[in-house]
Amino acid sequence: MVFFFLTIQVSAHDLINDTCKKTHFYDLCVTTLRSDPQSSKADVQGLARIALAKLLAKANDTLNHIDNLFSRRSFRDVHLFDVLYACSIEYNDMVYYDLPVAIHGLAKGNATIAETSADLIATDAHTCGKGLKRYPKLSQLVSENKLVRELSLVVKTIIKILL
Repeated sequence: MVFFFLTIQVSAHDLINDTCKKTHFYDLCVTTLRSDPQSSKADVQGLARIALAKLLAKANDTLNHIDNLFSRRSFRDVHLFDVLYACSIEYNDMVYYDLPVAIHGLAKGNATIAETSADLIATDAHTCGKGLKRYPKLSQLVSENKLVRELSLVVKTIIKILL
C-alpha cells in the first residue's frame, strides 16, 4: 500500500515537472501548480484548470490594485491616468471575458478556444506593461502585471499540450 501511494506521488510530481519543462517559466509553473493540493491527482487538463484558476485570481487581484489606484489619486499627470485607464480596460477584459471563455472552453473540451483566450490575456498584460514602464513608482503593479503575463503564457503552453 505504501509503495502504491509513493508511486502515485512520484507520478504526479513527474507530470508537473514534465509539463512545466515545456513552458518558458518553469519555476513559476511548478510553484503555481504545487500550491494547489489537487495538482497531485490531476492529469494535464486538470493542471490547466488549476493554472487557469490561479491566473484568474492573480488577474482579479491586479484589477483590484488598479481600481484602488484610481480611487486614491487625483490625476495631475494625464498620461498616468491614460495608462491606468488602459490597464483597467485590459484587466476588465481578462477577468470578465477572456478568462471565463478560457475556463468554459477547457471545461467543454475546446482547448483551441482556451489557448486563444490565454494568448489574448498575455497580449493584454503586455499592452498594459508597456504603458507602466514609464512609472517606476508603480513597481508593485508592474510586478503584478508581469506575473499575470508570465502565468498566462504558462497556461497557454499547458493548454497547447492538450491540442
